[in-house]
Amino acid sequence: MKVDVVLRSTSTTAISAIELAVFLGAGLAEIEGTRPAALPTIRPRRLEGGGLAFRATASEILPAGATRTVRVEKGEVPTDLEPSSVRALISECRYLMPVAEVTLVSPQTEGAEVPARYLWVGVFLALASGAGILWRLRR
Repeated sequence: MKVDVVLRSTSTTAISAIELAVFLGAGLAEIEGTRPAALPTIRPRRLEGGGLAFRATASEILPAGATRTVRVEKGEVPTDLEPSSVRALISECRYLMPVAEVTLVSPQTEGAEVPARYLWVGVFLALASGAGILWRLRR
């Protein structure tokens, strides 16, 4: 069984994985009475009021403020079930946290600062030479 879920991030940092509680054919009272973190991940649980529920992980990076459609797949869903409704609730999110700033330097850009120094030295020498020539012409 494949379920497409539209996720919209309201986080200020990127999300790396989202754990969803998926309810197939369950009523609202049954959904509210079920703790999403307690649902199984391997085999779907049959609910007392009818329907099935399971947890699934969507491992797609979701940037801050972005909207994405993710596909949740579950292979072991009984074929006799024809769900009248499918609801997905977010059970848990994992955030990407920056741990340090990194500056990448390639061999091509590593020596780029050295000619800039020589350029400034060249400009200074040109100004000094021009000043010297002007001083000689004034005499």
